Amino acid sequence: MNRSQKFTRFLQLFEKASESVMYYDEIVSTVQRIQNIEALMIPIQFNPDQVFDERKYLVDAVAKTYFRKATDDVQHLIPVEVVADGNCLYNSILLLMNNSMITTSELRVRTVI
Repeated sequence: MNRSQKFTRFLQLFEKASESVMYYDEIVSTVQRIQNIEALMIPIQFNPDQVFDERKYLVDAVAKTYFRKATDDVQHLIPVEVVADGNCLYNSILLLMNNSMITTSELRVRTVI
């Protein structure tokens, strides 16, 4: 089972735990089991791109119109398109991370933990 499959499985375990009558205890137990897998729970190195590469990213035109209406402190930001599959935040992070080993499932699990 590869890293991606493991974290997908962890999400399934969380889903199952959340459906239990004693859901809080089940979720805590699941968190503890995952935390014991030290090899998977080492901190993620986040080194985002510092330069916008037009060949790599597609500007989100709709978001850009909202940015124009926003305060001055965000005018320097460039909104980019990501897959709109319910994981927009995690897809955005992955886009900036440049780490093909990390998945949205892993980021979701790490958020819960």
